[in-house]
Amino acid sequence: MDVINVVIVDDHKAICSGLSSYLRNTEGVNVIAELHSGKELFSYLTKNSPNVIVMDIKLLGDEKSENGLLITKSLRNQGILIPIIIYSGYDYLYEK
Repeated sequence: MDVINVVIVDDHKAICSGLSSYLRNTEGVNVIAELHSGKELFSYLTKNSPNVIVMDIKLLGDEKSENGLLITKSLRNQGILIPIIIYSGYDYLYEK
């Protein structure tokens, strides 16, 4: 079985650590980095090429561009086609 190398991006270190721990206990998954901002991700990707990026939709940072959707758009605009899984801890359901 091939190993899937995963990078996790979440500004909350406890969430990042918990998700990383969970994924490390999954057969065939290797967490190769825990990053906490888009800036760290862009820097990391200059030297590394994971199979998958797992990223929080809302990252706290100095720039308004620090969210998973805009980071994904920027990566795609740069030709980086690594699959990205975006998740959220927010309840986006609305009342009818």
